[in-house]
Amino acid sequence: MPLGRHPLLGLRAGRASTAALIALASVSLALASCGPAAAGSNLSPHATASLRLPGPTLSGHVRVTGAYSVSGAFTARPEIVLGGSATPAPAGYSCADYAAGRLGSNGEFALPEVETHGDPSVYVHLTVTAGYTGAGTYDSSTGHNVTGGAVVTEGNTSNGGFLDAFRAASDTTISVTVHPDGSGVVNALNWYSSDSDSELSGVITWTCSP
Repeated sequence: MPLGRHPLLGLRAGRASTAALIALASVSLALASCGPAAAGSNLSPHATASLRLPGPTLSGHVRVTGAYSVSGAFTARPEIVLGGSATPAPAGYSCADYAAGRLGSNGEFALPEVETHGDPSVYVHLTVTAGYTGAGTYDSSTGHNVTGGAVVTEGNTSNGGFLDAFRAASDTTISVTVHPDGSGVVNALNWYSSDSDSELSGVITWTCSP
């Protein structure tokens, strides 16, 4: 069953409780920035001159292990964070704009929305909510915040299948690296599910193309 961010929070099935799903939107994890680039408030000249062109595509691969083993490719569009919510970036937004975090709220950055298909499937969406300053490496050991988590779907949720929601716990660590060309990698260890009392780890890699 394909998942999207907005339907996700309203799903009720199997072992994944509504409370656990809603918690994905509010879980915080310490993340700190080592990134040197400053996030600007305006689009690059190229993007400003190309407002009628479609935005870039984020193409990547995700693999999660632990309680479940799921891997697959995904494609997504860059998003910006406004008022705490991720929203599609405007037409003409470039890969460089995405890496710099331009147009979004100060210090916030939406990582690619990951969704695989098949059975089981995994959905991941993470947002750096403080301290993002542009391309660089951000690590959970030194201070700012990231929200989100992962949801694994197994079987048909309307016919005996279930969702299992994983979120940050005390031993969760996340490392995020974003390159100036808009590509990047996320390494997450020990997301926790209270529904199945189990852990999930994952690696996400992606590239950005116009």
